[in-house]
Amino acid sequence: MTAPFSRRDFIRLSAVGAALPLIAASPVADPTFAAVRRQAVKYIKDGQAPSLSVAVFRAGRPIWVEAFGFADRVRRVTASAGTRYAIASASKAFTGTAVAQLIVSGKFVLDEPIRRHLGNIEIAEEGSPITVREALQHRSGIPKHWRNFFKGQGRPPPFSRVTRDHAFITSAKGRRYLYSNMNYGLLAETIERTSGGFHRYLRRNIFQPAGLASAGFLNDHFEDWEAAVPYEDDGRPIPPYLVDEMGARDMVMTATDLARFGVAHLEGRFGEAARLMLSERAPIGSNGLARASYGLGWVVEEDTPAALFSYGHTGEGPGGASSLTIVPEERLVVATIANAQGPPAYVLNESIVDAISEKFATRRLAHPFQEPVSNDNATQAFAGSWAGQVRLPSGWHPVALKLGSPADCMISLGSGDGKSELTQVKVSADFLTARATMTLPAEDALQWPHHVRLSLERVGDGLDGSIGAYAQRGSIPHDQFWLSYRLRLHRD
Repeated sequence: MTAPFSRRDFIRLSAVGAALPLIAASPVADPTFAAVRRQAVKYIKDGQAPSLSVAVFRAGRPIWVEAFGFADRVRRVTASAGTRYAIASASKAFTGTAVAQLIVSGKFVLDEPIRRHLGNIEIAEEGSPITVREALQHRSGIPKHWRNFFKGQGRPPPFSRVTRDHAFITSAKGRRYLYSNMNYGLLAETIERTSGGFHRYLRRNIFQPAGLASAGFLNDHFEDWEAAVPYEDDGRPIPPYLVDEMGARDMVMTATDLARFGVAHLEGRFGEAARLMLSERAPIGSNGLARASYGLGWVVEEDTPAALFSYGHTGEGPGGASSLTIVPEERLVVATIANAQGPPAYVLNESIVDAISEKFATRRLAHPFQEPVSNDNATQAFAGSWAGQVRLPSGWHPVALKLGSPADCMISLGSGDGKSELTQVKVSADFLTARATMTLPAEDALQWPHHVRLSLERVGDGLDGSIGAYAQRGSIPHDQFWLSYRLRLHRD
């Protein structure tokens, strides 16, 4: 994500139906959750998720643990409290905890350059280097990045190659929030190189102390998948997969263990590291009256007039979604996971919090999230002809933009043969985003048909940002990648 968001912004507005599975669950005794449970059952019956797993802890004790639907539709395996799921970007909270521990121990320094711990890893830095803090808070200026490798497609390339081609700084560095998996890939790599291996460190210093017996990594399940089968929106099963940036979205566990991790934080079992993760925060944006910030691995929401405060993280990956919320005032931890993308895991999490906390329910109803809208005056500031270059792995290539009315915007790449209309042009303040139907001549992007996404910031007399190749499911098997490349333009 590149726009300001809160944990609610991960919620999608649509999902399509699939085959109806059985409901593998029993009613909860606590009537507080009766309506939420009916909501979960409806999600399964309506085909919006093959399965859902819920774990709710209060004051350190489980008060509702239940699973619904099928973990594997083909083999008719019902989901249970012991079913593991890929938790996608909720993994970042674990990586953030590990880095915070190493800062507290003195091995890392929050404001030191991250490259001190990266050896031969290349980052295209200009000016001041990326700090550990900036990577943790998504303020490094590195744009969006993700790439999946499904079984039969080989394994990810060395991380040094990934960073060489896609780790670069934009004008956002140190100035604003720009969400990128690459940040947490870099952080995991620092642990890999300095602390005896990233996976080993997390098992010994986070999973085991917090009692997370089910916790592991995608790599553990790649050859023999022992977790809920992920599914596309149309009901197709998704094969096991790996990612090219460990630490950002590569963890697997039960909803109960995801909640136990939250309990360990809430109870202070991670000591000074837990306090550091919340005390060091940078703003994301606003959401109604709520103020959102990003700590050292946590999305934090607070609303001063109503004295509300919560933190957590969501995740969404191939055929899966997760949500972890911690509400200190209520001594509450809620974890919800589904084996399909879309709203159910997120909405269910919010509904559980609202069922317990009247304050949260009132705030959410009174101040719904609103998408930012384009500003006509801001659009005029971008109008005209722009020329520049995009940096692909093969070198710099010429790019030209023509920005007029929303219906009169074009992009050309190279000698001019590759032209496309820009669509969905959106401008907010000094930022412009748009889409184009064209192909980038980059070796890694050419592996799959893709669309192009532009993300640019007006800086002085120029435009700075990235152009991304987005291989989206629908026309291809599964979500393959979003690969960003450096883009710079000046008025022509």
